[in-house]
Amino acid sequence: MARRHNWREKVLVLEHTESYPTAGVQVPAGGVDPGEDPADTATRELFEETGLRVPGPAQYLSSQRWHDEAAPSRIRHYYRLTAPLETPDRWEHVVSAGEEDSGCCSGCPSGR
Repeated sequence: MARRHNWREKVLVLEHTESYPTAGVQVPAGGVDPGEDPADTATRELFEETGLRVPGPAQYLSSQRWHDEAAPSRIRHYYRLTAPLETPDRWEHVVSAGEEDSGCCSGCPSGR
C-alpha cells in the first residue's frame, strides 16, 4: 500500500508488536478465498491486517508462480492500494480475522 505524504509516495509497512516479535517488517498479504477475486483479496487482507479501508479499487501490478514444498504451485498476485489521505503516521491494529495471526497487534511505524 502506498501513501502520499508531502507530495511523495511512501510504502506503508507493518511491524508486529509483542505478539510476533520475530516477524519483522511486512506488507499485508494473504490467501484468496474460494470464488474470491484476487483484487478483492488484496482489499480484504489490507483491512483485516491494518484496519484501513481504501477509497478506490486495487491496481493490478503482476503475478508470479511460487513454489514451496508445502504447496507445490501457487500464484502470487501483487496489487497497489492507496491509503486514504487521513491515514495517520502511526497506528496499531489488532487482527481479528480468526486466522493464525488473530490477536496480533500490527503497527505502522513512522518514518518508513
